[in-house]
Amino acid sequence: MPEETKRHEVLVRMLDAFNRHDLDAIMSLFVDDCVFDSPRGPDPWGRRFVGPAEVRDGLGARFRGISDVHYGDGSHFVLGEHGASEWTLTGTTLDGDRLSVRAATFGRFGETKSSARTRSGRSWRRDTRSMTQDLYALPPNLPVPEDDGACDHLLGQMLPQLTLDSSQGPVSLRVLSQERLVLYIYPRTGRPGQPTPESWDAIPGARGCTPQSCAFRDRAEELAELGALIAGLSAQTLDDQIEFAERNDIPYPVIADPELKLGAALRLPTFEFDGATLYRRVTLVAEACAIAKVFYPVFPPDRNAADVVAWLECR
Repeated sequence: MPEETKRHEVLVRMLDAFNRHDLDAIMSLFVDDCVFDSPRGPDPWGRRFVGPAEVRDGLGARFRGISDVHYGDGSHFVLGEHGASEWTLTGTTLDGDRLSVRAATFGRFGETKSSARTRSGRSWRRDTRSMTQDLYALPPNLPVPEDDGACDHLLGQMLPQLTLDSSQGPVSLRVLSQERLVLYIYPRTGRPGQPTPESWDAIPGARGCTPQSCAFRDRAEELAELGALIAGLSAQTLDDQIEFAERNDIPYPVIADPELKLGAALRLPTFEFDGATLYRRVTLVAEACAIAKVFYPVFPPDRNAADVVAWLECR
């Protein structure tokens, strides 16, 4: 992957981690000698945080001070060793004031053995009311899906003898689940530059496939330590799944099931949108090929990976 593309993905992952308020994921993208300048503070550069501990404390204070803070309408730019992310911050202060701020972070990349990461950053801000869709973040006030009982029959069922194409080649669900498999099933992911109809966000549980996948990606090592493989699955084509996996550095199979074969075998819930039949969001944990846990409905989707980890830790 070209270095510029790798650095762009770091910025994308950073914004996604900010929207999940996931300090561990955020700090994994900073190098050890990182420096961060916050726009508010006593010095001309605002307030400077030096080193991972100070940066983490400073960012943690932001999340505590604006508990519902969200960074939407993100766009990212890379030029050599420098990068910038622009976004709209919304949230509610401890005093109850609503914020809507257009801002940006400028950073310089440092190198590690594995990937490019952020070395330093500086933020600026200006007020705005404009917001547009961001594939990597969840907008506020999405409708919450209800448990309609459509997955009550799944617990204890065996995953079918089914081999499907994926971003990593053909995969057998039985083989993947011989020990422990986390299989998250979702409606569909979007592509940058391809707008989604506004009616999509009005469907309970539809929005959030990319944030959900990125959250599982960021917790892949943690889930591996718990003995779990991961796979994602939707009714999208193989080309869609390969493009998505490559763009987001997904390290596990993203499975294509355009013929809804798994849905037919397990009687999974679906819905119709824009002439297509799509899966409703459900996450299955299978052990010895049998479904041991069903997460349904899944909301918010970007917290699903954390919920799965918490459940496995209690096993």
